[in-house]
Amino acid sequence: SGGSGGGGGGGSGGGGNKTTKQFSFKAGIDNDDLERKAKNMVSYLVKGHSCQVTITSSRRNLNIDSDVIMTTLGRLKEIIGGDGNPQGNIKKNEWGNRGTLLFQPVSRKN
Repeated sequence: SGGSGGGGGGGSGGGGNKTTKQFSFKAGIDNDDLERKAKNMVSYLVKGHSCQVTITSSRRNLNIDSDVIMTTLGRLKEIIGGDGNPQGNIKKNEWGNRGTLLFQPVSRKN
């Protein structure tokens, strides 16, 4: 029965019905691409959307640098800076080649 519907709504009250945007990054992505995608993500965060980030790595990349996902996440967080709130720590799958992390918009109280 069912299957995972796109839904997702609900969660923390307030914030209206802004959808969660999905962003995928390849671990070890070059800086230009990372920056372009991260700035795109920031544009959604500042509009009040949550952003689900998935970072994937090939086994080859993991063999070269077992922390490549964390390294990529660190670079991403640097670009996002104060525009997004990472929720907790990145959750990795059992093989460690895929990690997800939710960034919430920063509530700006003017």
